[in-house]
Formats: sequence, C-alpha cells, structure tokens
Amino acid sequence: MIVDEFEFLGQAVGKDARTVFDVGAKHGRYTAQFLRLFPEATVYAVDCAPPAIARLSDEYGGHGRVEVVGQAFLDAPGEVAFHLCQRAGSSSVHPITATFGQETRNTGTVTVPATTLDAFCDAQGVGAIDLLKIDCEGSDLAVLRGGARLFSGDRVRAVHVELLFFPYYVDQCWYWEVAEWLVDWGFELKAMWPTYWGGRLRYAQAFFE
Repeated sequence: MIVDEFEFLGQAVGKDARTVFDVGAKHGRYTAQFLRLFPEATVYAVDCAPPAIARLSDEYGGHGRVEVVGQAFLDAPGEVAFHLCQRAGSSSVHPITATFGQETRNTGTVTVPATTLDAFCDAQGVGAIDLLKIDCEGSDLAVLRGGARLFSGDRVRAVHVELLFFPYYVDQCWYWEVAEWLVDWGFELKAMWPTYWGGRLRYAQAFFE
C-alpha cells in the first residue's frame, strides 16, 4: 500500500513536534507542509542557493514560526563552492555528472558560507530536533556528520532524508552510506518513497526513526 509521504510524516512525528529542520529547503514545499503538519513547531528552512534564499525570505521572512537560514550545512564550517544548476532544485556543493543530460547542467559557481548542524544549534540554543529533513543533492551524509554531537546525545528524534541510487553528482554520498550512518546511531528505516526513471531506481525519500 502506498502511503502519502506527508500524511505519514504527520502521523509518525506527531502534532506535538516543536523543532523541525528543512535542510535543503529549495522552493519551500516541505516547509509549507511542515507548518501545516506541526502547528506548534518552529521550522528552520535552510538553503545556501541565492535564488532559494531569496524565495524563502520573500515567502517566510515575516512568519513567526519560520527561521530562514542562508548557509550550507556540512561537516565542517567555512566557505564552499556551490554549483548552480539550470534546474534550480539540482544545485549542489557537488558538480553534476553527465548522467543528468543536457537539460540539466551547471550554469555557474558561487562561494557560500557553511556551518555544521551542531554549531548552528549551539549558537541558536536548539536543544533537540523532532524532525530533521535533508535533501541536499549528494551532500546529505555531510549534513548528518555535522550533527554528530546531537546524535550522540540522542537529541534527534527522526530523520527524513534523500537517498541516491544513481550517480548524479561527483563525489556524492550513496544510499548505503547514509543508511549505514543512521543505523549505526540506532535508527531504523521505517518508510521510503522511491522514484524510478527508465526502469531504474534513481532516488528515494526515506524516513528513519
């Protein structure tokens, strides 16, 4: 039975959620759903792509429950090259590979600030995370590693993350690396929403708890 992704998230996490991170918020689709599903939560909409930051700021800049964060979340602080893509949602700290095709190509590179999930939460006084959603186009494992202290303190309740089964990016993280990292911290895969193209599994959104 196919269960709607957002319906599942709402039931699994619950309306009592107080802190939700949307890392790789892009155009704000998940942020909007999180506001609906979790009426008591503060949602941190995180993205480092300049067009995404502008859009999120326009949409949620005055919203009382949304914090727009214009930085990359990785496994070390500093500055990184960010590769803009013709298809905006595919922009990444990793260059795309030829497997994307001509309709999706890198159009330029900008330098963006980077921090870690641990450092950000320390600075903002975030003690625990009810739902950590990550969709960072090949750097999802780096986001997780940047929150190692939160995970070691059992302060992340659930993770909703993109898993890549196809070589979209140079030096991307693979599905088994992300899954292994989370399993090592005691998480279990509870649900997955796969996407197939050309008869092959390409990527999936996966929920771990």
